[in-house]
Amino acid sequence: MRDVYIGDEAIVDCSTFSLQGKAMKSLRGAYNRVSKSGCTVEVMDPWPSRGAEGAAARAHDRDRQGEVERATR
Repeated sequence: MRDVYIGDEAIVDCSTFSLQGKAMKSLRGAYNRVSKSGCTVEVMDPWPSRGAEGAAARAHDRDRQGEVERATR
């Protein structure tokens, strides 16, 4: 397992989000390029994780830039 920076955090309403339309053309193209290259992404909550995955996620949390990037729990 290794970390890869995939961009800044965002909050997305999954029930209404769509890649359709002119405004999403560049995002749709990026999605298609990544999909065709065979990349996969797994989204997980790092806090309940044990072992190496949880330790890596907690290390990422420590490296964030200030309080603005830290989620409150």
